[in-house]
Amino acid sequence: MNALREGSLQVLIVLNNDILGKAQKAGTSLEAFAGLRLIVALATHSDLTTNRAHISLPLGTYQETDGTWVNHAGRVQRFHRAVNPPGEVRAGWELLPVISSLCGVIVEPRSPGSVFGAMSRSVEAFEEMSYDLLGEGGIVMVSARASAA
Repeated sequence: MNALREGSLQVLIVLNNDILGKAQKAGTSLEAFAGLRLIVALATHSDLTTNRAHISLPLGTYQETDGTWVNHAGRVQRFHRAVNPPGEVRAGWELLPVISSLCGVIVEPRSPGSVFGAMSRSVEAFEEMSYDLLGEGGIVMVSARASAA
């Protein structure tokens, strides 16, 4: 938000987050976003951000993609596509590298496993994990094990 207020942010790519709706609820004027050259919204549902974006593309829901999630007990688990998405709908990990490259930014993760690998290299809670090690049963995060003890 600081870069937005300072005017140094030109492009905003929003992944499944109603940032404009949240900003409005927090009392921030939507005029704060008027200086952006481009807003791209990738989302599973329509909201204020998708309605105001210059480009809005549909994302597959969790039932329509592969990925990971963390349950209430801190267990990181993989999930698998249950149904095919309609038409040309894609997962966020498929669309983000394409959209980013059009803006001159290279985003390397191009599969659920590579996205998880990037996360495990940059987020301490996941650093001991890999997508392959999760297997079908998952792994309890170290922070969750420590708080349960």
